[in-house]
Amino acid sequence: MVTTIAAAIFAASTMLTSVAMTTATFDTVAETESIAAFQATTVTDSGSMWKKGKYAVDGGFRFEERDDGTYLVIESDFETKKGPDLKFVLSPTDYTSVKAKTALKGGLIVGKLKSFSGAQEFKLPAGVNASSYKSLLVHCELKTKLWGSAPINSGELVAHGGSWTKKSSKITGHWEIAKTDAGLVLRLGSDFKTKKMPDLLLILSPMDMKQVSGKNAADGGLEFATLTSVKGQSEYLIKGVSSLDGYKSLVIHCEEYSKCWGGTALN
Repeated sequence: MVTTIAAAIFAASTMLTSVAMTTATFDTVAETESIAAFQATTVTDSGSMWKKGKYAVDGGFRFEERDDGTYLVIESDFETKKGPDLKFVLSPTDYTSVKAKTALKGGLIVGKLKSFSGAQEFKLPAGVNASSYKSLLVHCELKTKLWGSAPINSGELVAHGGSWTKKSSKITGHWEIAKTDAGLVLRLGSDFKTKKMPDLLLILSPMDMKQVSGKNAADGGLEFATLTSVKGQSEYLIKGVSSLDGYKSLVIHCEEYSKCWGGTALN
């Protein structure tokens, strides 16, 4: 009888100890995850305006400074055509001038693509400063084929895209809005193009593009700049706001003739 009671007490004690250890383990895991979640991260540079080489490349990317080093982070909207030996390369050459034969000249191979679509990341070698390079490439070293190239710009991407809704005139080309030390900045890519017209305004609109027309394009919106070039790269500081909260579209509008050229959704 005594032996049986002692055995029962021992079993209960063992169970309590096991539960306590398990709880301690869960607490340790939770604490580790919490620490990882609050790890210091600073975005130094980013980009999205890919120039087509052999094939199209799409999607945003950014460079993050973390406690353990610098990372190239490819965003979830990344996509390109499958190919052998595709690698991400940091290049000192402007993205509009990179050629397949010289793609690796003075550059740094970051790593082989882990996937042809979706999010992925790569840790840069210690001491490498992404800001000292001008472009990010997707390059097939085996076949010496340049898939595509994109500029590395300062700041953190807030929105980007390459699809425009036509209203009065066709608009094509990549664009991005980034948060920089100077404020929000709109950048239009080398492939940007639209019809020339005087007084073309750039407007952040609170309306969806389906609702925007020549009569209401400026209603409730922020007119932040006049388009300086209808073709190629240009950059504009968005004064008066620190975020895109409350805005749904980027609109190009001809105020003089009350004609909305077109626009794009702010994703």
